[in-house]
Amino acid sequence: MKTKRLMILVSLLAMFAACSRNDSHVDFPSRSAETAFRAKYPGASSVEWESAGVFQKVEFVLNSTDYEAWYSVSGVWLQTEYALAYTDGPLAVREYITNNINYPIGSWKPQRSAEVLERLNYPLWYEVELKNGNEEVSIWADAEAYGHYTVTEDLDRDELPRSINNFLASKYTNSWVTEGVELSDGSYVVNLLDGNEVKQVHFNPLSEWTYTGWPISVADLPAAVQTVLGGEAYKDYSVKSVEFQQYPNEGYYHIILENTSLPGSRTIWVNIDSQGNIH
Repeated sequence: MKTKRLMILVSLLAMFAACSRNDSHVDFPSRSAETAFRAKYPGASSVEWESAGVFQKVEFVLNSTDYEAWYSVSGVWLQTEYALAYTDGPLAVREYITNNINYPIGSWKPQRSAEVLERLNYPLWYEVELKNGNEEVSIWADAEAYGHYTVTEDLDRDELPRSINNFLASKYTNSWVTEGVELSDGSYVVNLLDGNEVKQVHFNPLSEWTYTGWPISVADLPAAVQTVLGGEAYKDYSVKSVEFQQYPNEGYYHIILENTSLPGSRTIWVNIDSQGNIH
């Protein structure tokens, strides 16, 4: 009898282990992550959590739309992805696609839905898929289409070139890749979570690291940089966004400035290092 009970117990444990391996829904969020999630998305339903390295991903439904969000175990929200109708996207993005001479709208048709990428301290970005017969590309752009990429291939981490994966593993030890893409010029961009930050890591077509960028608040800019921005040259401009860009041998603040007093407004950018030198 004891032998029979032991065999039944072993079988049940084996079944539970198999379910644990194959059903990511059995993962439980940290208390901090779940508290932050419930505060940000109080109306969420069909909630399913999954661990991803030292981060936690949650899939849910809100207002009949599927969402995917990422949190650190300490409860810091990092990014969210969801879909919306293409016609509900920003006008600037739709105009950029309509006027894109590389993918003329007569041949390349935007799909009905677009993806929205919302990240910590970043402006919203939009992904619109274009199709021309069996060919397809994706246009990534911010709400004003000031920044934009043409993506020819979406890549999971295991689909990235080996040298890129080796670099990421050595430089960003506890990071998690949420998305990798190959651009129309053959270069690569990898979106990853690193601690409590979301970073974009850029590689050239030879898979060599060029730089990593992540957003910085104006309040966190070094005093020397703020002095430059407060000078005569930029007195009519306000800071639109700041990204710190780390290169192999240097780093500086990539700052987008906007002058709304001019007709139609005017946007410029400037690179300033921590000592206040303009590059």
